[in-house]
Amino acid sequence: MNWQQFAVLSWARWRVGYHQLRRQGVFSLIVTLVILGIMLAGGFIGFFVALTAGALGLSKASPNMVMAIVDGWLVVYLMFSMFSLLTEMQQENLLSVDKLLHLPTSLFEVFLFNFLATLLSFTNLTLGPPILGFFLALVLVHGPSLLVGPLLLAAWILLAAAIITLIRGWLATLMATPRGRRTTTVVISLIVMVVFMLPQSAIFYFSRNQQQQHNHRTTELQDLLKQHERQEITNEEFNARFEAIRARDAAPSNHWATVTAIVERVNLWFPPGWLALGTREAIEGNVWPALGASVLFGLVSIGCLRISHRRMHRLVTQGVSDRPRPNGRKTVRGETSPRRNALERQLPWGSPAVSAVFWASFQSMLRAPEVKMLMVIPIIMLLMFAGGISRGGDKIPPAAVSAMVVGVLAFSVLSIGQFAQNLFGIDRAGFRAYVLSGVPREQILIGRNLSLGPILAVVVVPVLVAIRLLAPLPWSHLAMGFVGIPLLLLVVSMIGNLLSVLVPFGFKPGTLQPASPFGLVFLVQMIFLWVVMLLVGLLIGGPLALDMIARETGWLPPAIPLGLILTSLELALVIVLYAVFIRRQGEMLQHRETKILATIAERGD
Repeated sequence: MNWQQFAVLSWARWRVGYHQLRRQGVFSLIVTLVILGIMLAGGFIGFFVALTAGALGLSKASPNMVMAIVDGWLVVYLMFSMFSLLTEMQQENLLSVDKLLHLPTSLFEVFLFNFLATLLSFTNLTLGPPILGFFLALVLVHGPSLLVGPLLLAAWILLAAAIITLIRGWLATLMATPRGRRTTTVVISLIVMVVFMLPQSAIFYFSRNQQQQHNHRTTELQDLLKQHERQEITNEEFNARFEAIRARDAAPSNHWATVTAIVERVNLWFPPGWLALGTREAIEGNVWPALGASVLFGLVSIGCLRISHRRMHRLVTQGVSDRPRPNGRKTVRGETSPRRNALERQLPWGSPAVSAVFWASFQSMLRAPEVKMLMVIPIIMLLMFAGGISRGGDKIPPAAVSAMVVGVLAFSVLSIGQFAQNLFGIDRAGFRAYVLSGVPREQILIGRNLSLGPILAVVVVPVLVAIRLLAPLPWSHLAMGFVGIPLLLLVVSMIGNLLSVLVPFGFKPGTLQPASPFGLVFLVQMIFLWVVMLLVGLLIGGPLALDMIARETGWLPPAIPLGLILTSLELALVIVLYAVFIRRQGEMLQHRETKILATIAERGD
């Protein structure tokens, strides 16, 4: 490669990034540059700190402690790499391949430039020097046999850069279109979120085990005291058993050995952990695992780079997809009935117009990346409530378990609130199809409201079932949660229809943020948030509180589900109110539909 060209391209990449930061404002530019400078300086200072501290303190550190330190660095490195990749996905490429190919350079030189830019990334320049100083300190402490450590580190960093280059090439094919770019960004964001929540799940698991051990020890002591008070055992037997329990509890716990065994297993089955595992084996005198891992990392890096180069070549020469697509459907012998269009499906309790609007809106939302972001909500709530139940163990009050039903419904209704209060914002210019159609406007609103039902059910039902399986939740309270889904859907729809007609706004592509935020929209969103929380508390929390009070005081027999009865009556009343208000809201939509179209189409496209 022409190194003069490499220097020019590096300078151009830096200048483009600088101007992108400058367009955000002088203050943002200064703050960003100061933070980057501090982190880079901290990385190089960390080299000398790690080298000095390691040379002085690693002589007393055990091999397992060294493995834990390297594992901690690996976790931080992977987190930084994932955040950097996610940030890069949400921005335009600084110097994409199609821009570089206009210069007098070859495709291989462009690929090599991108790979070297990845190798000299901000993550490596910040986190690389401290770990390098740490491995050099190991060489000073344990002798020349630990020279395999820096070799293994270099092979690992090379592998990480090769894998990131491979992922970038794969993402480039997925993000070639605007819809693909938004969808890929959402999916990767969800994956990163789930990965970062895994340590919290592990903490919940260990805390639950510790809580169970504590509860078992407390129960054992209480039983011993009761036996002594009833004079079932003598004083000598009581003292002997008490001393045995105290000696058992005072014995050094083996938690560190258990954690070490788990870390070893994770390092063995998770290839990035081979860096820490090979370093520990080298300290113990066995350098062959580190050498073998270094060779394997190098071979895998070469394979990843080769695949990345081939994909880039196909992307440039043949376009986004080089796989031929079938032009027609496969035929089978005999006559087959024509496949029905999705919009021709008939709801069992709706008119054809309502059914068409429902299926069109439902499919449109499923294709939107904004709605796909909601699919992570069940995972978040499962971890939240399951973790809370795990921490509480057997001491969690039944009232708190029942109150989780209110929390699940409130959290889920707020998640669809952005769509409920702005039904047509996600349609953008596609709202013109409703304006030009002859469908009665109240049927359009009914179809749009019902399309939110499956999404709300998918978010709520799995979490309620998980709570019922993990905790003693009464069946009547679980049924209240199921009845609360249509109840809150209709209530929020009545409020959302009014706001969608009076205060419409467009969404930014790929997000749920207003395209042009202004004070009225922000005020409406805040009021809607508080009103929804108040309604969930009144409509679901009120009957639930009355039911629990009746159970505790004995006003009614426990077999009578008071909360479920009250919630069902509320649902019947809300259905009547919805039928009355939807006609008036349809008339309002007909009078303001042209203004809504101008607002969401101009600000959303």
